[in-house]
Amino acid sequence: PGSAPAQAPLGRPAVVQRGGAQVEASEVGLPFYPGAQVMVRENQRVHTPEQRTVVVVLETSEPAELVAKFYRDQLRALAGKGRMVDNSNGKEVMFLLLANEKSEPSLTVHIDSPTASTRRIQLTSSVRFTR
Repeated sequence: PGSAPAQAPLGRPAVVQRGGAQVEASEVGLPFYPGAQVMVRENQRVHTPEQRTVVVVLETSEPAELVAKFYRDQLRALAGKGRMVDNSNGKEVMFLLLANEKSEPSLTVHIDSPTASTRRIQLTSSVRFTR
């Protein structure tokens, strides 16, 4: 866990934080699910000259369907900026994607149920920079 030096393309340094990254909702571009706990040990941040990716993991006891509806509504509100994909397979695993081009972030929401009473939410924001 923590920051580690890395070499980005063209010899520029990258910032890599795997586990323990302090990530704010504004950095992801989506709100954290109300009442969910942020699993800081699992959060990640990778910044290179070409791309920025942020991952935050949340846990809640709310039903997966409610969590998915919350994030569907959030992504639909942003869909004018990109294309939304809903690849949910019922109640076990749900995957939502808002794919954007150019400098707008692409957003993914992955919801699964590691236990009968726990929903795990992974939010990922990734943006490629143009040269």
